[in-house]
Amino acid sequence: MKHSRLIRRMSATALLLATGAGCLLAQEGGVSVSMDRFFIAPGGTATVYVNMDNDVDVSSVTGTIVLPEGLSFVAAGEGNAKVCAATERSAEGAIVQLTGSDTVGKLLVTNSEPLSGNSGAILAFDIEAADELPASATITLSGFKGARGTEAYVMDDSRGMAVNEDNRITMAMGDIAVAPGQKATVSVELQNEAELENLQCDITLPQGLTLEEGSFAPTERLNSSYSFRAGSLADGTVRVVLFSMPQGGVHSTISGTSGPLFTFGVTATEELPETANIKLSNIIAASPEAVGYYADDAEASVTNSVLTGISGVNAQGKYSQEIYTVGGVRTETTTQGVNIIRKDDGTVVKVYKK
Repeated sequence: MKHSRLIRRMSATALLLATGAGCLLAQEGGVSVSMDRFFIAPGGTATVYVNMDNDVDVSSVTGTIVLPEGLSFVAAGEGNAKVCAATERSAEGAIVQLTGSDTVGKLLVTNSEPLSGNSGAILAFDIEAADELPASATITLSGFKGARGTEAYVMDDSRGMAVNEDNRITMAMGDIAVAPGQKATVSVELQNEAELENLQCDITLPQGLTLEEGSFAPTERLNSSYSFRAGSLADGTVRVVLFSMPQGGVHSTISGTSGPLFTFGVTATEELPETANIKLSNIIAASPEAVGYYADDAEASVTNSVLTGISGVNAQGKYSQEIYTVGGVRTETTTQGVNIIRKDDGTVVKVYKK
């Protein structure tokens, strides 16, 4: 019994690490394709997008899309044509085609001029799901090539993930207001119907907001067997893994189906703008049986309580109230750094000027 529980716990943790590791891989070269994770209900349909990042001009793209068992392309009438559509990047005079079998499609996007932009979707296509679907399935993008004139670019294979709608969870964060030099606590909530054991997510903080080291704290939904592991990725994003250690052979799970799950602390610096966002992404959870559950990205608003609390500014940036430096010297206009403003109603506020 203890052995089987250990295997389940290891499997659930491995699911998080293996799934998350794919998000760390970066393709080299000037052109790459990708597909965002999407949800689809058993027996339902979904529109899926093929994305391309390119730092060189590309006017045509070819490649193969391979669907897993349980998913198929939506046919466009008779023949082997599939339902597909151009996007903003490919809409201006481009030819967009998707042909093939029910599960293997040949993509063609071509134009006499380079596709617009350097990032984003270049083609959309429709798929339909069988009545029975696994928790998740992989779509493969292979053999993709981009071209412009005599220049050709071979792209690495890429994968996208289709997630059963029944395996969707929801995460959210509370908005915060904080002044430069002060700290604030961010609450992260989880809504889930299934029993979950472990969870992973990535936190992206805006400029002017830093994470307090060791500030992750559980709520009553997590017992004492749970621990946090947090580390910074190459782009500055913080990856958080929430996992449990068995106590006396007892297998732990997240308590309840809704409400706050954990909190973390942040500190604002003088670089914090009036408004910004904290982003939660790459959200993956695992059941005790190592079944994966996923969530859409979530955002929380961050408000600089000093900058947004100031009124009475005229077009030249002057104040009708009294203005002082932090040293108590009165000035006619705000100066670089921290300014103290005494308003007409007698209240005093601070404002930071770059």
